[in-house]
Amino acid sequence: MNQEQWNPKEFPWEEIKDRERFCSHDWTKRILDGLSVYRPGTTEIDPGRQKQIVSYLKDNAQYALARLQALADELKQQFVQKDEIIDMVIVSAIAHQPMLLLGPPGTAKSKIILKFCEGLGIGRAGDAPSRDKTSLQYLLPDRTGNVSSEKHTVYQYLLHGFTEPDEVLGPVDIEQLRKESKFRRIREGSIIDSEVVFLDEVFRANSAILNALLTVMNERRVYEGGQAYPARARLIYGASNDIPSPQQMKDLKAFYERFILRMESDFVPMRFAGSEKVIPDKRKKLLEQGWRAEIRDLRAGYQPQGAAMSPIACLNDILFLNRVVTELWGGADFNDPFIQLILQPYHRLVIALSGGDKPICTIDDRKFIRLFLLVRAHALYSHNGPPRLKNLTVLKHIWHDLDSKQKVADAVTKFITEEK
Repeated sequence: MNQEQWNPKEFPWEEIKDRERFCSHDWTKRILDGLSVYRPGTTEIDPGRQKQIVSYLKDNAQYALARLQALADELKQQFVQKDEIIDMVIVSAIAHQPMLLLGPPGTAKSKIILKFCEGLGIGRAGDAPSRDKTSLQYLLPDRTGNVSSEKHTVYQYLLHGFTEPDEVLGPVDIEQLRKESKFRRIREGSIIDSEVVFLDEVFRANSAILNALLTVMNERRVYEGGQAYPARARLIYGASNDIPSPQQMKDLKAFYERFILRMESDFVPMRFAGSEKVIPDKRKKLLEQGWRAEIRDLRAGYQPQGAAMSPIACLNDILFLNRVVTELWGGADFNDPFIQLILQPYHRLVIALSGGDKPICTIDDRKFIRLFLLVRAHALYSHNGPPRLKNLTVLKHIWHDLDSKQKVADAVTKFITEEK
């Protein structure tokens, strides 16, 4: 169906109130293809259509947002001392911007992302059988709406120095190479075929893999054999036990900088509360919640499908709210009064962090632009409205290393306090 056939007035908008109905393949098509503000076949904005779509987005954002906030609440009950990480996982998802989780083994980095996916209904037992131990599968239509037997994955992979392109980009189609002498890959189940990507130990990959990942993260495509192949990746997460060393950073800087948001996941503090050696509540909760999760895994025979949490939101909620962040509050119009209120503070904070003789962190031009998207996404998630001064708090999470983390957080907090 081309754009001329999409009429937002005819969309069954009441279905957005119901998760089961809104998570349909039809709604995926409506969001990705039907909520365009352009005239058919052009990149010229249709003012009438834009006004109509903005109205529908504004009126219905609350339902998708409520489901994501309910999912966040559930995850915060399952994970101790991870509230801010969970919020930023969702904010980065809405903005479609890569996020890095940094911390030692055993601090729930992978678990948080996988449970978030479960909460979106991705990887559920009834969706599709697992292709291998590294992939959770689910059905999602392609851009033409065809689902049939096509499978798509939440791509999870543990990278290492010997990871080969076939493992990430898909194996070479030997039959086509033999019959037609054409180099093609089987994309099914690969990173190119995945809406959600989670890369563990992301900085251990070799240069061939890193180069491919760079274009996936930045352009949502892969170049191979002189051709560009579109990648479906919407949500991209990476995890690492350590930040690359200064020597490693010489080769990894471009890749490292693609992760705009960086969150540290650390152990729940092991300290007694007071002189009476009282066990802290957080340690009690950690054991209680962790043991419940372990029991679920044991009862399910360590099969992910059997221990998966019930879905609360869905990927369509993420896609819909990304449209909201894109089109509301003036869209690309910087003369919009809502945007004017935040522009000057945003510029001043970026200069305070990255300018002058002693910058606290580096904000290049690309990051400067995409951080503004994250500020908008944070505003939508926090109060379903245009950006306010408090939403600049998202800039606390753009530190370069752990030594600068607290300095960046203190500088952002001080700036917001003084601007009020």
